[in-house]
Amino acid sequence: MDGEFSFSAAELDRGGKSYRFPLTMAWLKGALEARKADPDDVAPSAAYKQPAAELAPLEAGPRDGEVAVRASRSEKEVVVYGTGTASVHLSCARCTKPFDLDLSFEVAAMYVPNSKLKKVTKPDYEFTAEEADVEGFDGETVIMDQLVMDNLLLDIPMIPLCSEDCPGMSPLPGQPQGFEKPEEPAIDPRLLPLMRFKGKT
Repeated sequence: MDGEFSFSAAELDRGGKSYRFPLTMAWLKGALEARKADPDDVAPSAAYKQPAAELAPLEAGPRDGEVAVRASRSEKEVVVYGTGTASVHLSCARCTKPFDLDLSFEVAAMYVPNSKLKKVTKPDYEFTAEEADVEGFDGETVIMDQLVMDNLLLDIPMIPLCSEDCPGMSPLPGQPQGFEKPEEPAIDPRLLPLMRFKGKT
């Protein structure tokens, strides 16, 4: 049986069955490296659209997670629903410092035999909401690895923050802190009589 998150469809009935799988750091590391090798397959976080030199790469975090699902079968279709947890290491979009983020995501899909899966030949084809939740399998073994990875990445915030009150990047020496208005330059005392005449002081 291939796949880290897989089970046999033959052991299911309408009553369903529950499964629990460890989501290890080793699996997540390998899955992320495989996605990096594909330029068309990128993480959804907007932070990774910034210059790579300023940000730590998206990596597996310091803790293992878990995937817990319940699966049921109706004729040849298999319905899967559950939740997953994971930990990733990435950069804060505000201060750019690396930090660990714990994720909690849902896993839900209907698996149908590959022969019944709609084949798409147009590159700009837009899936409907119903089609987006349908996955294919060989009719015997349900492999959820791709589903788990997709939903894990979708749980990463578009703007990941190390904390809600992150102050942002530290200013360079001599620059004002945060959004403070810079101090106005001192008035040349030789101009004070003229300014009094114009009513500005």
